[in-house]
Amino acid sequence: MPCRIPNSARGYLGYVLSHLGDSQILPLMEAAVEARTELAPMLPGNRELLYLDLALEDQVRQAAERGVGSAGEHWAARWLLHCCWGAQLCTSCTGAAAAPERRTQEGGVPGL
Repeated sequence: MPCRIPNSARGYLGYVLSHLGDSQILPLMEAAVEARTELAPMLPGNRELLYLDLALEDQVRQAAERGVGSAGEHWAARWLLHCCWGAQLCTSCTGAAAAPERRTQEGGVPGL
C-alpha cells in the first residue's frame, strides 16, 4: 500500500528538503515541526510515515546542534535553541495536541 502524505504537510516537507544544512536554522526547525504536527494523526500503524517523522525529528536535532555550535558565547541564541529543542521534545513525546497543555500544567517547557 503506498504511503499517502497529507497535502497539508507537503509544503513543509518541501521546505525542509530544500533547506537541509542551511545556516538559517529556525525556519527549518519550524517547518520540520509543522510537518510532524500534520503527520501525527496518521502515524499509528503507518511505518513509512513513522520513519519520515523520525527523519524530521533528526533534522530538528541537527539544526539545533548547528545553531548551538554557531552561537558560541551568545547565550541568548543558545537559550532560544534550548527552548525550541524542549518544545520539540514535548511534541515528540505527547503529540502536538497535548503539548501546550502539558507545558502549562508543568509550568514551562519540559526539560528546562
